[in-house]
Amino acid sequence: MNQAPTIKGDEGGFRKGGKGDFRKRLGYFGVASLILLFTFIYSSYRSEKKMNLARTQIDLLQKELELAEKSLQLAQVPDYLDGSRWLVTLKSSSDAEAIKDEIIFKEKKVISKNLTKKGFSPTKYSVSFKENGLMVWESIQTNQQGQTVNWYGIYDGSTIKGILSENIGSSNERIFSFVSVKKKLTESKNLMS
Repeated sequence: MNQAPTIKGDEGGFRKGGKGDFRKRLGYFGVASLILLFTFIYSSYRSEKKMNLARTQIDLLQKELELAEKSLQLAQVPDYLDGSRWLVTLKSSSDAEAIKDEIIFKEKKVISKNLTKKGFSPTKYSVSFKENGLMVWESIQTNQQGQTVNWYGIYDGSTIKGILSENIGSSNERIFSFVSVKKKLTESKNLMS
């Protein structure tokens, strides 16, 4: 019978798995090294994914905090218009004639005397401030026919001015600029009448 070749110091021979089985040991070492390397890479990958997820969650929490702070600031924005009446002149680029109206601000709602006659109800308005200190107010009003008007106004401490966009039907939009002629003193009761 043929006996497997032996390497010096391999008392048991290569095929018999003796103490000197260098190739076998190298194979076990290689497999164990690969397993450890894979485990290290996988745990690093999982740790990196966890870190990225944690960073994303922190970013989201910071954004939520910023939004909450902005909401709080908006809730605390002083509204210098609430409780006031304004006589305004509206001018359209298509009409030569100016239209007189009265705008009333009460309980965070805006109403136009002229638009009330067209079925537009009082609507809430929002207030914000520009960097230069001017107060901006905006509102959208609709009536039963689905017509809309968009208000965008600026209050500078003594006058209001802005744009009124009136959408009456699919192709009939009119845009007016308005400016206050006079601020009327208001009574605390029955402002909307």
